[in-house]
Formats: sequence, C-alpha cells, structure tokens
Amino acid sequence: MHRYNVAGETKINQLKFINGKVISQDTDHIMTHLLTLDFNCQYPSVMSSEPHKFIKYSGGPFDMNRIHYICGDTDSMTWAISGNPEAE
Repeated sequence: MHRYNVAGETKINQLKFINGKVISQDTDHIMTHLLTLDFNCQYPSVMSSEPHKFIKYSGGPFDMNRIHYICGDTDSMTWAISGNPEAE
C-alpha cells in the first residue's frame, strides 16, 4: 500500500482486520506533522519510559487515534501525527 502524505491534507488511517482482510479507513484526524526517528541517535527519547524535561512527549502515552505508523526498518521509523501546528 502506498501512502501520499501531505501535512494539513492527508487523513490519519485506521487499519482493521475484517473477514480475513485488512481494511484501511480514514479517521477524522488530519496529519499535521511527519516524524522520522533514527533509533541510533534518538534512543533516549524513543525507548526510555523515564520522563525527560527536554522532551515534551516523554513520560506519557501517545494518543494512538492521532498517530499512524507509516514505515520503518531495523533502526528507524516514520509516523504521521495529527495535532495543532500552533501548539508548543
């Protein structure tokens, strides 16, 4: 499956397994950011459950309705994220 990802335009998809088939459905959430993580340099922020003052999103769960895994390999991954682009 190929995804066309444009901030402010592409909807976050939800994958469901129905009757032996994977169905991709759009949600109401619009992607505002693309985030690509390289595990070699982002290890503390990706893998650690300890909160870090300098990383705002650590120490709590992601809202999985507003985040969608796009692709990855052995040491990196890309996420589409829906949020307020004006928020800090």
